[in-house]
Amino acid sequence: MHIVGGDEAWDTYAEGYKLAGDKLVDAVITERGWQIDFMVYPIVFLYCHYLELRLKELSLKVGIKVLGTHKLLPLWKALRPRLEAVWNDPESQAFNALIEARLSELDVVDSSESFRYPKLKGGQSTLAGLREINVERLKNVIQAVSNVLDGSSIGLYEMRKAENEAAAEYEHEQHGSVEW
Repeated sequence: MHIVGGDEAWDTYAEGYKLAGDKLVDAVITERGWQIDFMVYPIVFLYCHYLELRLKELSLKVGIKVLGTHKLLPLWKALRPRLEAVWNDPESQAFNALIEARLSELDVVDSSESFRYPKLKGGQSTLAGLREINVERLKNVIQAVSNVLDGSSIGLYEMRKAENEAAAEYEHEQHGSVEW
């Protein structure tokens, strides 16, 4: 097993949490004997942590200091204008609005502790009022959000790579030797 460090680690960690969530959902769906009532907590936690890590990774790529919060909606609201400055078209804005709606839904129930502990430090129940989660639907929603966020991550990487290559070429032209 290879452990990745540096800036690559954000992507690797995020992808690992998402893949683990996907595997658990697939196992619950195909092996009906699994106890979904027990598995729902780690599944939702894995997906929420994936989203948190991906949002923080994207924030770093666009020059935002990573916010010291685990809440998804504040992370997204800080990031969204920067992404829309890069991809400012109606389709991207529509995708971003859908992402915000889904993150708002998760933000209501997940305090980053909601699926890790049954009670908060003050004794309040973490999931009061929540009765059921369709993990298959959740997986599909996370995949749709992931398509946009992961695509943004790849797009930003490719843009930075092209900018670095152009800068290196310019530097070479300015200070490099001239071949005849």
